[in-house]
Amino acid sequence: MVRNSGLDFLRGFALVLGIVFHSGIVYASGIGYVLQSQDRSYFLEIFCYFVHSFRMPLFFFLAGFFSEIVLIKKGLPYFLKQRTHRIFIPSLFGILFLAPWEYLFLQNKGDFLHSYLSFFNKENFLLSHIWFLIYLSLFTLLYALYKVISNRQVSFYPLDRFQWTSVICLSSLLTVIANWYFPKGMKFWGLDGTIFFYQGSFFVGGLLFSKTKPEILFSSKDSRLLTLIITVLSFIAFYFLEKKDPLWQPFYWVPFEIRFFHLVLWSLTAWAWIRLFLQWSQKIQELGDINKYLLDASLFLYLIHHPISLAWALHFRDSPLPIFVRFVLHLAVVLGVSLLSFSVYKWILSRSKLA
Repeated sequence: MVRNSGLDFLRGFALVLGIVFHSGIVYASGIGYVLQSQDRSYFLEIFCYFVHSFRMPLFFFLAGFFSEIVLIKKGLPYFLKQRTHRIFIPSLFGILFLAPWEYLFLQNKGDFLHSYLSFFNKENFLLSHIWFLIYLSLFTLLYALYKVISNRQVSFYPLDRFQWTSVICLSSLLTVIANWYFPKGMKFWGLDGTIFFYQGSFFVGGLLFSKTKPEILFSSKDSRLLTLIITVLSFIAFYFLEKKDPLWQPFYWVPFEIRFFHLVLWSLTAWAWIRLFLQWSQKIQELGDINKYLLDASLFLYLIHHPISLAWALHFRDSPLPIFVRFVLHLAVVLGVSLLSFSVYKWILSRSKLA
């Protein structure tokens, strides 16, 4: 498939949207977070649930989609080298220097070195916002291992009109089985079994769609209005079930049919948003410098924004300003400092290359 500007934009958009999400969650009611304002907004709660319902599934879908394309075009050695620079090294840096900040804010103790070292044990270990890079690293390694063992390209060609139905059913089935065996909240060194299989199903979906026909991938024959209506109704149902049945509860704490329907809606809602965004992405024909900047900056911005957001929230989350003013100011400061940091990083990089 030819390189698509709209998909490139969506990938950067999914990462940068995380900055908005982590700013909003500080002031959102009904959602737990490490640092939150005393007065919170129900509107921001809905907004955060909305963003959370599609943002990371969209990113993992696109990561799988581009992984297959890069590997086919460039080969496995290039693929692993590129992923080492773009995923594995940032993951290691993030775990060592960025993820501990959430734990340090939770501890709120004066002995920085002791608190930092205590983070790296099984009981205290938190992946924080770096979790998506860790899961993506695991998916990438498993995918590369599959390619080495099988020495084949991924082949998945169900009847064209049923391809979306097939991946949605696969994703829902994996999520239900995973939650049955690994209740959300059951973690090993920060890894959650339910999240692993849930997000992994979108990575696999991206692999499977990487060679499909464009009219199937972008659903060009579908009504965008009908897709939007179905997507919104699916999200509303998912939101109310999410409030009624928190997924950290074990499977057997709630009636089977409620949890089953909840998990299916969890997958269905994400896939519905993905399908809608893929349709909209085709309106983006050529963004040029914007796309290049998003591709270049999005990962860096996402990596460093979280400690900045926590530091701002620590001091200013309960300022006397109206809550939406605080949210907008919070977002502006975090985004501004992150962008400035990226500019400094690029300047240092350019100077080191000239030296």
